[in-house]
Amino acid sequence: MGAILKEVILHNIIDRMFHAWIVLTTIEKEEKKIDCRASDAISLAVRFECPIYIYDFVLTDAVLLESTKRPSLLKGLLAEYSLEELELLLKDVFAKEDYESATRIRDMIERRK
Repeated sequence: MGAILKEVILHNIIDRMFHAWIVLTTIEKEEKKIDCRASDAISLAVRFECPIYIYDFVLTDAVLLESTKRPSLLKGLLAEYSLEELELLLKDVFAKEDYESATRIRDMIERRK
C-alpha cells in the first residue's frame, strides 16, 4: 500500500463496542482514515509504536459503562448535565461508593464553577 501508520483514534462507542480509525500517511503525503476494529487498531499501534488517541466523551462513556455501580440518574455525557443535576449525581455515586465516577463528576462541577 505504500503508507505509514501515523496514529490510531478511538472515536466512538456504540452498543458497548469501540469504533476506531487507523490514520495512514501515503507516499503522496495524504492522510487516509480507515475504519477498523478497535482491537486490531490498538494491536497495530503497539506493533508500529504510533500514538493511540481517544476522544474524551468515549473515555468517559466507557468508564461509566464498565462501572458496576452505575447510577440510575446517568443519562449520557456529563457535559449534558446542568450544575444542579451534577451535584445530585455526585451525591448518588458517592453514596454508592463509586469514587472514580465521583472524581470525574466533581472535576466537571469545578470546571463549571
